[in-house]
Amino acid sequence: MSLISVSGRYSYHWNRFEIDGTIYRYDNAPHKVWSHVTTFPHHFHNKNEKMVIESDMPSTPEMQMKHFMNFIRKTLVRMDG
Repeated sequence: MSLISVSGRYSYHWNRFEIDGTIYRYDNAPHKVWSHVTTFPHHFHNKNEKMVIESDMPSTPEMQMKHFMNFIRKTLVRMDG
């Protein structure tokens, strides 16, 4: 097994397939299909792989994790309410 690390790349993924079929993912993979997004290569998969919008992800890993965990918390609160 090998590990490939690319400096500056990130992907924060929350999979809810078994619950309601949704996924949420912030990443900065430079896929050309998302080049129309104003924050490209940074983008956000909102509920499914094909629904991609601008990203509001911070630039540092510490802030990224905090941002993503806050997103999950807020989303769960909305789902319960």
